[in-house]
Amino acid sequence: MAVKGYVVRGTHRRGWPVFAYDHSGAFGGPSETDIPLHVFPSLDTASGARAHMVRCGCSDVAIFRVLDDGREERLPSYEEALALLDGDPLAALEAAERRLLEAGGWREMAPSGKWIDGVAGLCESRAVALTIARLAAKGARARLAAKGGA
Repeated sequence: MAVKGYVVRGTHRRGWPVFAYDHSGAFGGPSETDIPLHVFPSLDTASGARAHMVRCGCSDVAIFRVLDDGREERLPSYEEALALLDGDPLAALEAAERRLLEAGGWREMAPSGKWIDGVAGLCESRAVALTIARLAAKGARARLAAKGGA
């Protein structure tokens, strides 16, 4: 199911439910029935509204994904997402980076710790290889989107 956008909800410091209703960070409660709930187009803009509400003293502020059928799914906070990871979060990150490199055709040269690109023959540090792999993946997503894909 496709995502329509994101909404931000929380609890006012006085205890009533509030929601973001403006891209500028304005928020209010259910008494403002004439103001519609704002659906943010991206997770980045919704994150900004969430941060603003927290700075203004709201608690339990969360971002919800709005699906095409109108249902909302709560997204985990950063802390909750870390808690969901099994074991060490750093090990999970390193494993994800390794999968990204290997999917892009890179392989590790064991004793040196350098990574070699099987296509272009580049030999780089892990950090540089990750940057190149991320840019390549981003370019591939953009080409797919231009063709009408994801």
